Amino acid sequence: MLPKPEILLPHLQRFSPSLQPYRSKYLGMFFNGTEKTMDHWPYICPMCISSGLLLLEDHYRDTGSEFTLDHFPPQSVGGKQTILVCKSCNNKAGLNFEGALKQKMEDISFDNMVGSSERKMHTKISAVDGRYAGLLSVRKDGTFGIDFKASSKVHAPLLDQWIENSKGDYNWTAEVSYFVADESKVSKSLLKIAYLYCFQYWGYGFVYSNTAENIRNILDGNGEYPLKNPSYWLSKAAKMVERFPLGLCTITAPNAFKCYCVNIVLQNKQTKHEEIACVILPGPSTDDWEKLKEYRAVFDNGLTLQVAFKHVEGFGISNDIFDGYEKSWQLLNSK
Repeated sequence: MLPKPEILLPHLQRFSPSLQPYRSKYLGMFFNGTEKTMDHWPYICPMCISSGLLLLEDHYRDTGSEFTLDHFPPQSVGGKQTILVCKSCNNKAGLNFEGALKQKMEDISFDNMVGSSERKMHTKISAVDGRYAGLLSVRKDGTFGIDFKASSKVHAPLLDQWIENSKGDYNWTAEVSYFVADESKVSKSLLKIAYLYCFQYWGYGFVYSNTAENIRNILDGNGEYPLKNPSYWLSKAAKMVERFPLGLCTITAPNAFKCYCVNIVLQNKQTKHEEIACVILPGPSTDDWEKLKEYRAVFDNGLTLQVAFKHVEGFGISNDIFDGYEKSWQLLNSK
């Protein structure tokens, strides 16, 4: 099933021109070797580059894959921007790692004692057989609350009886364990968001780069990022800067650590608490990817560093520049 024209046509108009330098990479998906290649407007899923569709003069061709709008960041953490990807890629990310980002925002909100924050927990109460799901919470007055029963709909008669009988009785103990986000999944989710920001700006010139290929491999579970953690939380620093630059940026200083980054606003939708995550990205070549390893001593060890950000401007597909990833990198490193 094709996306609605009001969704598909703007994507074709924006991204198809940047696919022209890569015709050899996608033509075989739609035309056999003996068939004459007709004039067309193509769109390839930026996440897997194996699903696609194209508009011919009077009809569409596709690879049999359904396409959907993917939010980046995910809606669960306040994302509003969308991009067209195949349904398989969208679903796979949602199942495999994107839920951890929502959990991470819940963790940060709770750790900062933001009112109405909650943290899921399991309890083992000395006076009650079994283990039960409950909630830790931060009240609006800044005190902590504990609910031994996460939902009134849960059928737990022994727990209900104990809760009723234990009022005023403190002759019991409880072991509490709580859940925190899987940081490796958080990193994957943030990498995917940064990847889609880059695609939106640079188009397929980014998608077919060495860096994008490596990121896709990491998201598929094949490979590791050159930095121990590709993302860093900048909210405290951002509050000290008026009009903190968001989206696709370059780190222009210190001079020894020039690279790209994507600064992403995330929100705990329950508490409205916001954070800014900065995802570090290298230039387009293999050497640029490897050079990130030289930055580990600074980025991975949390050393204090005065960093200058600057928006990437004038090198996007909206300016009819289809090799902007390489050109903007060359300009950055010529200074």
